[in-house]
Amino acid sequence: MKKAVVMFLLLSLLVMSNAVYAVDILPGGLPAFPGAEGGGMYTTGARAVPIPEIYHVENLNDSGPGSLRDAVSIGNRIIVFDVAGTINLTKGLTLKAPNITILGQTSPGDGICVSGAPTTVSADNIIIRYMRFRMGVYDYENHKYDADSFGGTYNTSNLIVDHCSMSWSSDECCSVYAVKDSTIQWCIITEPINIGIHYEEGQLQAHGYGGIWGGKNMSYHHNLVASSISRYPLVGTSATVHSYNYEPDYMSLLDIRNNVFYNWQSNSSHGGQNMVRVNLVNNYYKMGPASKDLKRFYKMMGTQPENQSSYPIVGAATDLAIDGNYYDAIKPSEKVALINSDNVFGVEFDNYTETYNLEKYDETAEPSEKSHTQYIKDYPITTESAIEAFGSVVQSAGHNFPRDSVDERAVNDTVKRISTVGENGILNYDKFILLEKPEYYGTGKLDSDGDGIPDDWEDSHELNKNNPADSLKIANENQYDGKYTGYLNIEAYSFDILENPPEPTEDPTSSPLPTSAPARGIYYAKSPEISGANITASIVNENDESGAVFAACSYDESGKIMTDVKIVRIPKSDIPQDINVTLKSDKNIKTYLWTSRLEPARN
Repeated sequence: MKKAVVMFLLLSLLVMSNAVYAVDILPGGLPAFPGAEGGGMYTTGARAVPIPEIYHVENLNDSGPGSLRDAVSIGNRIIVFDVAGTINLTKGLTLKAPNITILGQTSPGDGICVSGAPTTVSADNIIIRYMRFRMGVYDYENHKYDADSFGGTYNTSNLIVDHCSMSWSSDECCSVYAVKDSTIQWCIITEPINIGIHYEEGQLQAHGYGGIWGGKNMSYHHNLVASSISRYPLVGTSATVHSYNYEPDYMSLLDIRNNVFYNWQSNSSHGGQNMVRVNLVNNYYKMGPASKDLKRFYKMMGTQPENQSSYPIVGAATDLAIDGNYYDAIKPSEKVALINSDNVFGVEFDNYTETYNLEKYDETAEPSEKSHTQYIKDYPITTESAIEAFGSVVQSAGHNFPRDSVDERAVNDTVKRISTVGENGILNYDKFILLEKPEYYGTGKLDSDGDGIPDDWEDSHELNKNNPADSLKIANENQYDGKYTGYLNIEAYSFDILENPPEPTEDPTSSPLPTSAPARGIYYAKSPEISGANITASIVNENDESGAVFAACSYDESGKIMTDVKIVRIPKSDIPQDINVTLKSDKNIKTYLWTSRLEPARN
């Protein structure tokens, strides 16, 4: 049997490989991987240590040799997967060792899902890509487990989580706060279990929440949060948790941009006590069947006198910079048109709020300590408009290598403004146990030298399939067309395979979106003469296999369109220069010739 740990130096160096290395990570270095952005973009994982190990997850066991739990028990490891399927945990999985890279995309076929118990990061310098964390409740009588599906807390720094999927929590689906220099990006966070096993003060609570987010130089971007009753997110501060390393909250900065928030029930984004700094930029808020029409983007909450905190400021709410968010209401109104034109009017305050700061976010402002642009130049994020981000997120977020039926359902519901599970999309335990759970299959390829790179890939990229040492060599500018210079060959392999996603073995739910990530086009028309609510779009040419099309625009209470309409098209083929698109509302139908261009035409 292939050994779980593949070492590449003499046995005398074994002690060095297991040593704990404190890695000093500064901005401006090599990104964690191509596409890594925001606070955690320079995370190095195991690459930064002198002698990283490659650990093969060979089975789906909860523990023991070849298991995921054993893989993360020691730091300085690059973790690859020889199997596909669901890992059913019997107790919580906590990453406590530093300098770990988890490459979920190396799992064959449908990939990996972690279920049964929570996964928590409590370590520094961690890269996690293409994993599913679908905890679930499988021991109802013993209340196991009342927890988040995925969490990161307790002074973690340099964490980046990319293209992962979180669902079926009994607390929040994804809560990462009290952290530093970290990023959650391109994830799908959906279907928390609302009424299940969460008790507070002896009472069963409705607790189907999205997440608590917070931290110092913490970025959440291009994520989909769908079908939760609240916390899109709850901005966590020392009123609920200590900020990073017990620093005052004014040292923290949480950047929330280009996310899609769909089908909240009672509340969307809120919290932020103790003057925590928050950027809320270019997010797309879309009402769903469960949604209360809040007509707002954010609700400030002032610190209450009874809150226990090392740095309490009674009555203090959020230091908020806001701009570019879009509220997609079911029914148009003057208030919705107002908050979309000026986001400052989309902020409300609870009864405890006395002190706060509210300003329009200005990307061009000079970065300075305690400013809202303090980190954005050193830790940049490619920022789209809210409408463009909607198209990007529904196309590409989550573990899409390939997407499973849970994520397909979340995306399909979001695009169509429908719900297909639970009560208007809100999932309780009694409905959760009836859900058909995805199964994941796949057969690994031959890897003769056990270095984590299959033989066929080594052959086609001029590596030696009989030399286990070459996977840990650093790629130079003459390899891989210079795309992966500075990365380890094992990392280059993990990047390259993402360009050719496998076909899923399970039958995904019907979705207007492809499971891969093709090109995307955006079409514009200047204030077309169509009125009414619920404007939708379709391509006229019946032979055009173009995939999903949706419309977004701002309109006033009478139904008059206030802005250029943007049609986002997710094609299966190349983007044509011009295309006929039909707009349909509840009042009339119009057909227009739409033209693809970078920016809408202006008068």
